[in-house]
Amino acid sequence: MRKTLAEVAEIVKGKIVGEKTLVITGFSSIDRAQEGDLAFLSHRKYLPLARETKASAILVPLNIEVPSKSVIQTANPSLAFAQIMAVCVNKRSFHKNKGI
Repeated sequence: MRKTLAEVAEIVKGKIVGEKTLVITGFSSIDRAQEGDLAFLSHRKYLPLARETKASAILVPLNIEVPSKSVIQTANPSLAFAQIMAVCVNKRSFHKNKGI
């Protein structure tokens, strides 16, 4: 996957705070994210993790910003993360086990 933050935000009609042209290349949990990844923050109590993550961008609840990180604000970051993955993940990268 390779999409700009603006393209990703359009999928969930989210509001970007930060760099719209940032390129997202993958998905990860906030504590394991690397550069290029999109992660999500489901609750304010995880803000310390958001400040330390290596993720390039974070899906966050409405009206939350993370200093020095680009974010997509949405009403339900967990749902938005699932919706984005459903649209962006290459289904051909998954395979079925034969004989099961």
